Amino acid sequence: MYKRQQKGFAEAAADRKAMRRDISGLKGLSKEQYYRDRAAAIFGTLLAAGQDATQRVALHLRAAQEDGRLSAEEYKSVLDADLLFSGKLWETGEEVILVLEASWTVHESDVKRAAQRAQVLRRTGLKALPVAAGEEWPEQVEALARQKRVVITRDGRVDDESWQAALASLQSM
Repeated sequence: MYKRQQKGFAEAAADRKAMRRDISGLKGLSKEQYYRDRAAAIFGTLLAAGQDATQRVALHLRAAQEDGRLSAEEYKSVLDADLLFSGKLWETGEEVILVLEASWTVHESDVKRAAQRAQVLRRTGLKALPVAAGEEWPEQVEALARQKRVVITRDGRVDDESWQAALASLQSM
């Protein structure tokens, strides 16, 4: 009987671990969908005429790949972003592309991916801002985002200080 109990406890622990992983994945997917659905509202105070930019970016990247400015890996990586959203800055009318990575809990990898993908777009001539979005921001991840000038978006609200820092990085291009 003791062995059966041990086996039952082990199975229950494995089931709980699998459920936590599944729930975490679902929470992440729901956050990605939230930002795709609400991008115009979330970024509307910062950008005019906001819209999904995936097709336009794909065409731009294809041309960059064909003329040797971009690898196939970089092309795929940028298009793997959770959201590519474009609009014109209200202050200047300048068009920018937001490269957004969304998770329930933002991880260092989200921040790094957003920064790297925006850098690829910048290298091909587009004005791109990296954005990391989520509900939970561990302190060290937020510090990394600020260091890398990645826009911090928490619970559908853009952190103004990180937005200004990211914009300043465009001016130094």
